[in-house]
Amino acid sequence: MALDVSWVAQGVPIYAFLLVFGIFYAIMAKVNIVGESKAINGFIALIFAVIFLSFSTVREYMVNVTVWFAVLLTGAFLFMLLIMFIIKDPAKFFKPLCIIFIILLALVMIMAIFYTFPGARAYLPGESESGANETLINIKHFILRDSTLSGILLVIVAAIAIFVVTR
Repeated sequence: MALDVSWVAQGVPIYAFLLVFGIFYAIMAKVNIVGESKAINGFIALIFAVIFLSFSTVREYMVNVTVWFAVLLTGAFLFMLLIMFIIKDPAKFFKPLCIIFIILLALVMIMAIFYTFPGARAYLPGESESGANETLINIKHFILRDSTLSGILLVIVAAIAIFVVTR
């Protein structure tokens, strides 16, 4: 029989609040924008966490990103563990891997935007464009033209070639 952990979902707003508070407090403590006062840093982090908690769509976006970020982090950890066993000097291998990880993280955040906000789905290829901003639809059509996509692909291939040649 499977373990019923549906009660965990009831605490999602609290978990989101604690996550935002912890991240903002750590950033404020590290950067020292308002000084080294822990009370002021905690108060500012509390304000940001309450603002985050007030908007349900922003909280839902953060929950979606957090789940997929955890999946991405687990996969990256297992991949790095595998590489550590296979390659003799993994330090040379992990430098370009950081760039790939950042790109994957950006893709996860973009996918979460389209998953969380239904109004943004109109800007995906093949989706209904009714009710969407006309300027953004024109930008979408410009980007999805064959000539633009082939130019983007050419720039990506050139960047990879430059990276390989200059390395």
